[in-house]
Amino acid sequence: VDIAQPSVMAGALIGALVPVAFSAILILGVERNSERMIVEIRRQFKEDPGILEGTSK
Repeated sequence: VDIAQPSVMAGALIGALVPVAFSAILILGVERNSERMIVEIRRQFKEDPGILEGTSK
């Protein structure tokens, strides 16, 4: 493996960036869905205060 070859350098660069890109996409997806879940939980607590007391059905 000759690091001076452009194809090897390009492959190494792309190979190093792919895990970072996938991690960023995954983190953004988790953030978006967790925000939706928080909004829904807050809505349910507002509509039915008995949830916190354990009296809700």
